[in-house]
Amino acid sequence: MQWQTCPSTPLAWIELRELLLWLLHTPALLLPLVGLIAAALAWRLQLSRLALGWLALLAPLGFSAIYTPLATALLTTWLHTQLPPPPGCASTTPTPPCC
Repeated sequence: MQWQTCPSTPLAWIELRELLLWLLHTPALLLPLVGLIAAALAWRLQLSRLALGWLALLAPLGFSAIYTPLATALLTTWLHTQLPPPPGCASTTPTPPCC
């Protein structure tokens, strides 16, 4: 029996994942897509033309809030609160005795 190495083939989902990440990190591509999806949803729900226009305009504007410095600061603060305390810090609240 002879050992044989098989070349690995790239997985199809990795290419799709890279495309989606590129789209999400490019606001110039993502925001018009959000507006288009909002307009399609408004059309599908049979909203009035005025509501369709407002939704197609306001959805990308609202979605663009995630790219603001305030949103970045809030996300950073939230992520820091999720970290456990450093190992050298003693807890100020006493731990209850075990049963």
